[in-house]
Amino acid sequence: MTSTSLDIAGKIDPATAEVLELVEQIASGLGLPYVVIGATARDLLLHHHYGAKIERVTQDVDFAIQVPDWSAFEALRQALLERGYKDTKKLHRLISPANGVVDIVPFGEVQQNGSKIAWPPSGEIEMTVLGLAEALQTAVRVSLSTDTGLAVRVATPVGLIVLKLIAWTERPAELRVKDARDITYVLESYERLPAALDECYGDEELMESHDWDIALAAAEMLGRHVAPVLLSDTAALLDQLIDEGIGKLDLERLVEESCTQADTQYERHRSLLDAFVKGYRDNNYKPAPQTEAPAPSA
Repeated sequence: MTSTSLDIAGKIDPATAEVLELVEQIASGLGLPYVVIGATARDLLLHHHYGAKIERVTQDVDFAIQVPDWSAFEALRQALLERGYKDTKKLHRLISPANGVVDIVPFGEVQQNGSKIAWPPSGEIEMTVLGLAEALQTAVRVSLSTDTGLAVRVATPVGLIVLKLIAWTERPAELRVKDARDITYVLESYERLPAALDECYGDEELMESHDWDIALAAAEMLGRHVAPVLLSDTAALLDQLIDEGIGKLDLERLVEESCTQADTQYERHRSLLDAFVKGYRDNNYKPAPQTEAPAPSA
């Protein structure tokens, strides 16, 4: 995780800022590493900081929390309930005082077989948590207030696209569409990151292979950046999706579901995804020297 903060002070709505601040305070007080994920992470980083056009407004806030055991998760959950959050039928979902949905998804030592958690008390309900460790490891700090110095850990496009690809393989059709469109959004927006842009323009062969189309070059660069950070179980799932598909879901279906106007968007979305896959499969790519500090452990 980077040691410097990206500044978006004053750019987000107060209700969202309040949720982020409270979870940061509680999680830090309990010594629990966390990362903001989902649409909120997308908007905080790509829209509010880098200026990408917002796709759709969301008031839901999602967190992934690294916990050593279920009692640590319950301590976080109870602390939120004591501050006016409301319970729901799902252990990981709470309703904020402003009536917003807040998800706190645990991972870490509570995982089973490296990829799932089984919710107590019965363990009958399971949830996949693949990609959450990578999202935390590659997170950046985003500053929400210049007055207080408050900063929260937010998933980068590297973590976001991994989580979105995994989510797309698991959700029903009516929800997959949002994931597919978010995948395209991240691919289209990666060129806005100055570091990615510099790396693209520093690779003349890469740029020429895409006829100097910076968005396609950046999508390939994103694939290059994703591959080295994946844990084995996550890599195995993405490899399967790319190579043969998972069940009836493959990259062709993903592209189709990403298009709101198939006749004008399909070819572009296909090119972006193909560029990403090319970068992901680039065994000759050598990552830049490590400039990011790993996320702290609990």
